[in-house]
Amino acid sequence: MSRRGRRVVTALAIGAAAYAGWRALRRAGSPDASKNGGRARSNGSGLPSGRVERTARLAKVSTRTAANLAVTKAKSVGKDEDQRAVLEEEFHLRTAEQVMGVMGEMKGALMKIGQMMSFIDTGLPEPYRMALASLQADAPPMAPELVAETLEAEFGAPPERLFDEWSPSPLAAASIGQVHAARLKTGEDVVVKVQYPGVADAIKSDLDNADMLATMMRAIYPNLEPGPVIDEMRERIGEELDYSAEIKNQLAFLDLYRGHPFIHIPEVYPEHSTRRVLTMERSGGHRWARAVEASPDLKQRWAEVVFRYVFGTINRWHMFNGDPHPGNYLFHDDGTVTFLDYGCIKHFTEEHMAKQRAMLHAEWDNDGATMRRHLVEFGFLKANDPTPPERLVEWWQTWDQPILSDEFEYTAEFAEAAAKANFDPTSEWYEIGKRFNLPKDFVFLTRINLGLNSIFAGLGARNCWRAIGKEWWEGAPPATELGRLDAEFFASVAR
Repeated sequence: MSRRGRRVVTALAIGAAAYAGWRALRRAGSPDASKNGGRARSNGSGLPSGRVERTARLAKVSTRTAANLAVTKAKSVGKDEDQRAVLEEEFHLRTAEQVMGVMGEMKGALMKIGQMMSFIDTGLPEPYRMALASLQADAPPMAPELVAETLEAEFGAPPERLFDEWSPSPLAAASIGQVHAARLKTGEDVVVKVQYPGVADAIKSDLDNADMLATMMRAIYPNLEPGPVIDEMRERIGEELDYSAEIKNQLAFLDLYRGHPFIHIPEVYPEHSTRRVLTMERSGGHRWARAVEASPDLKQRWAEVVFRYVFGTINRWHMFNGDPHPGNYLFHDDGTVTFLDYGCIKHFTEEHMAKQRAMLHAEWDNDGATMRRHLVEFGFLKANDPTPPERLVEWWQTWDQPILSDEFEYTAEFAEAAAKANFDPTSEWYEIGKRFNLPKDFVFLTRINLGLNSIFAGLGARNCWRAIGKEWWEGAPPATELGRLDAEFFASVAR
C-alpha cells in the first residue's frame, strides 16, 4: 500500500473518526452542548442527524478498526511475508466493509467525501477502492413508507395518487436523496428524487463539525489549509439541500443545451417538484461500470463529449456542475451523454476567467514571472514565496499535460501523478506544495480536474485536447467532427 493510501485509510477508519468523536463527545458533556447542535435529534428515518450521534458512530467504527488492527498485528508476529500479506488483506476487507457501511448509512456530507475520494485517489488498497466505488451510484435506501410520507407531506397525497405509475423500489440511492421511477398522469416517464428525512440536519451537523472535516482533510492532504475548502463545501453542498434551487440550475443548463446533438440535459417538471422532491425526465443509458466495457471508439467519443460539456460550459458561460463523479453520467450507444445532478453549481466572473486564460498562456510560453504573478493574485501563493518562477511553471505543467501537447492519452498513472503533485508530501514537488494554498474559488474546480483525470483514464481517452480548448480560448475553428456539430448548433440558436 502506498503512503498516501495508508493516510487515507487512517483518516477514514481511525484518525479522523476517533478524533472527531472524542471532541464531539467532550462537547456533549458541556453545558452548551444543546446550543451547538450536539444533542441527538430524531427524524423518524433512522438517519442520525445530531452531531454527537453522528460522530459517536464514527468513533465506534474507529474503535472497532483499531481493535482489529491490534489483533492483526498480534497474529502477524512470527509469520512470513506471504502470511502477513493475507492477514493484512483480511483486515482491509473488514475495515472497508465497516467504514463504508457507516458512511452509507449516515449519508450527508461524509458520504459525499467518500464519493469524492472514490475516483480521485488511486493509491488506496483494492478493498477500499471497491467499497468507495459502491458509493458512487448506490447507498442503503430508505423504506418505501418514508418515501410515501415525504411525498404526502410535500403534495398532500401519496405517490399512488400523484402519479399514473409509481415504483416503490428505488432506481438509485445517494448521499442526499434516492430516485424512483414514475409516470405522470400526462404520460411522461419520469424519475422522482426524494430527499431523505433528516438529511438536511445531518449535513448541517457534518459541515458545522469543522474539527472532524479539518482532521480528515489534513490526514489525507497534510499540506492543505482546510479552512477555504470547508467554507466552500458549506456553501456548495448546503445549496444541494434545496431542490427548488437545483431546478433553477437545471433549467439554466437546459436553456443552453436543449436540442444539442450530443449533450443531453433531462427536462424538469417544476409543478411536480418542491424543496425536497425533484421530478425530471427519465433517461436510459449505461452506467459507468458498463461504459468502461464499451468499444474503444465509443469510449473515445464519450470522453470528448464529457470534455466539451465540462470545459465548454466553463469557458463559454463561466459556470460548471461541481459534482463530476461517474454516477452523474449516463452513456448512450449513439455516442451521446446525459448529464445529471445540478445541485452544486459554481459561477465565475469574466475577470476571473480572463486571469485563468492569461495564466494558461503563460504556462504555454514558459513565462514563469507572469504565472507567479497570477498565482499570487489568485491566492495560491504568498507574495514572498521563494520558489523560482521557472520551477512554478514546471510544477503547474505536471497536471496540465493534456493541453500542452498535440495529442495526449489519459492514464491511471497520470491521474495519480497529478493528484500527488497537488497535495502529496512524498512527491518531488513537496517544497512547493507545503507553501501552496487552495483558494476557495478553486476548491470544486480542482475537484473537477482531478475527478475527470480518473474518468478519462477509465475511458482510455486520447485526443488533441489543446486544439479543442483553443476553440474556446482563442476562437479557433473546430478541431474535430464533434467540434463542427457543436459550432453549428450554437450558430443555429444564435446565443
